[in-house]
Amino acid sequence: MRLIRTCLALWLLLAGCASEKPAEQIQDEVLRSYIAAVQDGDEDRLRQLTGPRTDSTRDIEAKVRGIGNRQWHDVRVQWSREFPSVAVATVTAVDSQRRPIRDVVTLGKDGSAWYLSLGEPKTQPPEPPASIGRAS
Repeated sequence: MRLIRTCLALWLLLAGCASEKPAEQIQDEVLRSYIAAVQDGDEDRLRQLTGPRTDSTRDIEAKVRGIGNRQWHDVRVQWSREFPSVAVATVTAVDSQRRPIRDVVTLGKDGSAWYLSLGEPKTQPPEPPASIGRAS
């Protein structure tokens, strides 16, 4: 079941970005995939939703530990879309024991795709110094 959900989430992300869907619709689809992955505690699926230039392992683990592996109810989302390449969703819900859940989720656009902005940018290995001259 997780494999099917993972494939569906990835397909929605890629298909949605390649089509002519409005940005708001794509953002909603990414957020729904994110919420399902957090509830399931599915760290692999969360990694697929983050950008390719992001190291999100620690942040994903912390997110799942804090608000994951439990079902959310009465989910409400409020979007802030002040910039064309950034969207911020404030998600509120309660779990089955009526404990409140509040999460702020930032999505960023990289090229034509929308990703979770979760984690730190990956660092590029330093380039070797340029050769100045030849050794004799």
